[in-house]
Amino acid sequence: MKTIALKLTISIKKVYEGEWFEWMAKEQIPDTINTGLIIDFFIHKMVSSILPEYVEYEIGYIFHYKKEYEEYMENFRLDLNQKHHQKFNLSSRSKFEERAYEDLSHEVIKLN
Repeated sequence: MKTIALKLTISIKKVYEGEWFEWMAKEQIPDTINTGLIIDFFIHKMVSSILPEYVEYEIGYIFHYKKEYEEYMENFRLDLNQKHHQKFNLSSRSKFEERAYEDLSHEVIKLN
């Protein structure tokens, strides 16, 4: 079975990690799942970071089909990103964002 994954990687200052993670778990990820387009997600904490005062997370959202991924990108991504940026004042690069980027899609193949 093939699916599409949207992967996001963000670096967070360690002193704000708990606040960010709690908000992601209680608000941002549920809001993203509630679009009805995502069938699964994952969140990985990286074991090392280039910058010692930061921790990196990779968040992935899984879609059944490319058309659902495209609908999410067109209709939901900007609003959800803006909510995240406003919550943590990312436009001024204050608390969290030194490096944040999207890896726009991967095809995921499960071998069962």
